Parts: sequence; structure tokens; C-alpha cells
Amino acid sequence: MLLLHCLRDALFIMEEMHRSGYVPSFSSLEKLLKRLLRVENLADSIYVVELMLELNYIPTEPMLNLMTMKLCKVGMIHEAYSVLNALICKGKFFSAFVYNPIVWALCRSSQSSVALALLNYLNKRGFVHNVCSYTGLVYGLSKEKMWNEVFRVLREMETVGCKPNVITYTVLIKYLCEDGRVDDGLDILSKMEEENCEPDLVTYNIILRELSYQDRTVEISKLMSHMEQKGLSPDPFTFTALAGGMVKRGKLGHAGKLLLDIISCGYRVDTAVYNLYLHVLCYESGYTKALSGMASMLGNGFPPNTISYNTILKGFCLENSSNDAYEFLHRLDWPNGPDIVSFNTILSQACKQGNSVMIQRLLNHMESQGLDLNGVSVTCLIQYFCTVGKFSDCFELLENMACIRPTANVITLNVLINGLCKNQLLGLACRVLGEFKDTGTVPDVVTYNILIHAAIRAKDFVLAEELLMDMCSQSLEPDAVSYESLISGICKDGHIKVALQLCHQMAANGIKPSVAIYNIMLKTMLQRMMFGDILLLSKDMARNGCEPNDASYSILERAISEGMKRNYPEAKKLQEFMKS
Repeated sequence: MLLLHCLRDALFIMEEMHRSGYVPSFSSLEKLLKRLLRVENLADSIYVVELMLELNYIPTEPMLNLMTMKLCKVGMIHEAYSVLNALICKGKFFSAFVYNPIVWALCRSSQSSVALALLNYLNKRGFVHNVCSYTGLVYGLSKEKMWNEVFRVLREMETVGCKPNVITYTVLIKYLCEDGRVDDGLDILSKMEEENCEPDLVTYNIILRELSYQDRTVEISKLMSHMEQKGLSPDPFTFTALAGGMVKRGKLGHAGKLLLDIISCGYRVDTAVYNLYLHVLCYESGYTKALSGMASMLGNGFPPNTISYNTILKGFCLENSSNDAYEFLHRLDWPNGPDIVSFNTILSQACKQGNSVMIQRLLNHMESQGLDLNGVSVTCLIQYFCTVGKFSDCFELLENMACIRPTANVITLNVLINGLCKNQLLGLACRVLGEFKDTGTVPDVVTYNILIHAAIRAKDFVLAEELLMDMCSQSLEPDAVSYESLISGICKDGHIKVALQLCHQMAANGIKPSVAIYNIMLKTMLQRMMFGDILLLSKDMARNGCEPNDASYSILERAISEGMKRNYPEAKKLQEFMKS
């Protein structure tokens, strides 16, 4: 029966046997379960397990492990846990290999607290976790920056005699570095060596990348020497980590020199190293040099890939050569054809230039290649339509895209709202916000900042207040830009006391008022001859560590001059304060 692969028929016969009082054998049910899992028929697999448990049959551990893996892979974590719990309720024990897929699935889906609770529950039931169980927890908790819990888990591992391995520590170091805590990562590296847990090249590369991001050249040199002493040679990932850090800090010249030295000296490199070198050349020296670099890449036996070609396209666009970029795209013999990134690179530049002919050519070419617009494409086109005032085309595009699939994201929303506000269409922008919210697009702080700024500029303070309240109702905290817009509008309307209250509220919320905000209020106070308030605000500025700029000094000097003319005693005090 099973040899005929008629799984549905087999399942039906098993059910009929059971209903008629015949007991299917363990081996027949196990074989059926195996076949169902092989074809990923998970619903029927669960049914077979339930039938087996009803008959007091327990699937073998390899079968249970396969089942939990398959269920978790497709997001059926709750179903996997239900199977697990049914076995526990039957008083059955099994190894950590059965439930580890559930732990990892929970942690991958940012449910680390649930995974932690699950392991605690299993621990109380007498189950013994292995290093893979704990590594899953370390991964999830580290990803969610729950550092206290991470280190508590490590202490628990030490207590129960389950030593972390190189994967456990490397996962921890990765997320510490991503959180900017490279010193803690270095401490963990030292701890690994103390425990005779040898870090591998992956571990070192992660730390080198973060050290490079932070421009800590002394530590990089020490770590590279340490690696050499241990017999570890740099690989392509090492080089891209170091050069990538330089690129991130804007040190393109240094990155280019390092990559050229690496390539010229015959170190083992790969296409990713060359692609980074092409990126540096495009930004530092232009697309002509980058094309020479690509020829060298090909000569050294590394055929360019789609990323290589897209990098060159970006180089053309950086020099405003969208026509040359398109010709390059058109004449190339692409290994897998240009992708959506290729077209979006040129489309973005064409939209910025307002090159309607090129935009149409690109759209026609995309259609002939069977490529659909994505969120980036739509955002570029929306920006272009807003710039040229074709708002009806904006809405038509969004409507057409909504019929295919939802592609508009918060960036698209912000571009459209910004374009409407710049064209004094504030009311329409607010309606667009409402419509986007209805379709599930969640606005962000930038969305509200654009609208609040436009409302203030239109002297619609009631709307600005409503937008601020709506922003808070979305669990969004106003940022420095929000406050600057509000304070600027309130000052222009003459309500300086309200502006001061907002400034104090801003500081209380942990947002440091910028020099621009102080200058707005100082200027308003000067216009109203509020010399005492200017003195107090200057002191407040110093207390908050806000360094005055040229505009600040100009306002304060005028305040002293005007105050002295009118014999205000505060002007003299302000002069003395500035000297001090």
C-alpha cells in the first residue's frame, strides 16, 4: 500500500481499521508518518501522531525531530509545541534534539522570552538541555538585546556543566558588536581562550569588522598579530570586514589602498572583495576607473556578477550619466539578466533629473523583461511626479500597484506627503495619511514631522496640535525635528513662554535641544526686548552643553548692544556671562 505512494488511501484505510476495532501496527503508522513528512503533508502528519499516541505508540526520536523541524520551518511553532506537550503529558522523555527546533524557531521569530519559559518548564520536568538548546537562547536573547538574561543563561550553563562552544560565543560576540559593545566582545574572546574554546576565523572577522567601524587601528593591529600567532590567515571576509569598516566611516581612500594592496600582493580574494573595490573606485575615482578595475577582475579569473554590474551602473549615475548607464545596461551580456536593482539604480537618477524620456525607456524595458515595479521603483516615480506636479499620476500609480500587490511603504508615503506639502496641499496630504493608515501602512516620526512643519508654516496651530496628539496615539515619540517645528511656529506666533515650556519638556524627555532651537527662541526674545529671558536661556544653553554657533553669537551681541542703548541691567549681566 505504501509502496504505491497512495498516502491518502493509506491514511483512509488506517482510519477505517481503527474505527472497526483493528489496531494498526506501530511500524505501519511510523512508515506512513515518514512518507507524509517527506512530502511535507504536515496536517495529516499531526493526525497520524495523534492516532499513535491514542494507541500508546510513541514515534521514534528521529521521526519526532524531523516532525518538529518541518513544522517549525513553515512557522507552525504552536503545532510543534502541541505535539511536544502531548508527549510530555503521556510521561514520555526524549532528548533535546526533539525540542531544539522549537527553541530556535521561537528565537528566530523574536519570541525569546517564550523560548526561555519553555526551557525552564522542561527543566522542571527533568529534561536535560544540550549546548544547542542554550545556543538558541543566547542567539534569540542577544538579538533582542536582553543582555542580563543572556549572561544569566551563560551562568546557568556553567552551573549545569554544559560548556558553551565556539558557535555559542561567536553568536554572542556578533550581537554585542552589532550593539556597539565591541569591548564586551573582546572580553568574551579572552574568556574563550581561558576556557580553551578556540575562536575561529569567523569570530575574529566579526570583531575586526566592528573595530574597523570604530576606527580602532591599534586593537586591529594587535588582533591581526594574535591571529597570525595562532596560525589563522586572513580570508576574503577579513579583508571585506576591514575595508567595509573604512567605507562606512567615509575613508574611501584608505579602503581603496588597502584593497589594492590585497589584490596586488596575491592574497586569497573573491568576487565580494572585488565588488567592494569597484564600489570604492566608483565613489572615489569615477566609473572610468571602476571599469578598469572590472577588467582587472576579469583578467584575474573572477567573472563579474550582477552586483559588480550594478555597482558600475551606480558609478555612472553618481556622475549624472543616466544615458550612459542605460547604454551600459543595454549592451552588457548579463549572466542572469539585469535585476530590479539594476533598473532602480538608473530610474532613481532619471527621476532626480526629471528625464521623462529615460524614465519611459526604463519602464518599457522592465516590462519586456517581465520585471514588476517594487517599493523602490514606486517611490522614485512618486518623487518624480511630485516634483513636476503630476499628482494625478501619483494616485493612479498607487491605485494600479494596489491592484497587483501592496508595494507602498512608509518611505513612499513620506515622499508623497512631502511633495503635497511643498505644493501647499496640506489638506490632501492629511487625507492621504488617513488612507495609507487604512491600508495598513504605519506612519513614522518623519511622516508627522513633515505634516507638523507644513501645518506650522500654514499657521494652522490647531492642526499641528491634532497631528502631535495623533502621533502620540500611534506610540510615536516626538523627536528633535518635531519640537523644532513646533517651537519655530509658536515663536513666530509670539507665544515665547509656551515655546520655553516645550523646550523644557523636550529636555525632560531626554532630547537635547539643538542650537537651532535655542537660536529661534533667542531671536524671538530679542525682537520683544526680553533681555532677562535671553540671559536665562543662555545659561540654560550652557547647562545643557549646547555650543553656540555664529548665529547665536550674532543674536547675543545684538542683544547686548540693544540692551546697553536702553540701559537694561540684564544686558550688562549678559555681557559678563558671555565673557565668563
